[in-house]
Amino acid sequence: MQAANQVGQQIASIRTLKELLSKTVDIICDVYGFYYAGVFLLDDTGRWAVLRAGRGRAGAAMLAEGHKLAVGGNSMVGTAIDQRQARIALDVGEEAVHFKNPHLPDTRSEMALPLVVGDKVLGAATVQSVEENAFSADDIAALQTMANYLAMATHNAQLLGELEEAHAELLRTKTFEAIATTTGEAIHWVGNKAAPIPGSAHRVRDTLYQLLAVYEVLLAEPPETRQQHPFWVVVETSFDTAVEQGVDLAALLEDLARFSPQQLSSLVGLESILEDLEIIEQSASTILSIKEDLIGPMRLGQIMDIS
Repeated sequence: MQAANQVGQQIASIRTLKELLSKTVDIICDVYGFYYAGVFLLDDTGRWAVLRAGRGRAGAAMLAEGHKLAVGGNSMVGTAIDQRQARIALDVGEEAVHFKNPHLPDTRSEMALPLVVGDKVLGAATVQSVEENAFSADDIAALQTMANYLAMATHNAQLLGELEEAHAELLRTKTFEAIATTTGEAIHWVGNKAAPIPGSAHRVRDTLYQLLAVYEVLLAEPPETRQQHPFWVVVETSFDTAVEQGVDLAALLEDLARFSPQQLSSLVGLESILEDLEIIEQSASTILSIKEDLIGPMRLGQIMDIS
């Protein structure tokens, strides 16, 4: 009983399931002097007991193989889980329900202890000895006490693991929600900024045509009466606006004087201006189209969440 309490005290402070089970089999073998100890836990189907920790090289080999036993099958572990009762074989050679493990050829006595918390079976622990009749009545009581400690510690570790997973999932969900919200706001912002561009480009094109019409009329006027024409105010306003915007017309003229007439036609010609306006309109339309493609699924997701 003192050994069982010692095992219970040592495993009670372990919180991660992998460390708990690994250290438990070592503690059992060291404290009780057994040949082998292993811990099986039920898989999600409840049909298989899967080895989760095993002592020494034999345990490592079985873990690498994914060793498992059928619940209620031809093994002491499977029977102990199925019946929720300890199974004891003082001489495994005479035991009808016993799995002959090639990794443990020296086993002569074996005990399988179910790990039970409340009405829930978690799995079973197996302890094995190289001696026949290795377990006394006191050993059985002490080892079952140890198994109860282990079951509770395993249950707590599983709950802690589930809690950590739930917390991590919640954190991921909140992170994705924050990213989605920020992304949605960014998409709306870009869309709002791009929305006026096609209309503005269209107005620039119309204004350009209007200016051409004004200059065509003024160029047809005689020089001596040109400034008296009602359209001349458009020219004066244009020059005043350029000055207010800090445009150095003299420097621009000096720079343009370096180009040939053909180069000037290509550089400042109407065709080039209209091409640039068309590029601006197409780019803005593309941005707005992408915005709708991105916002559409987000709106659908919001509708589904509400419903």
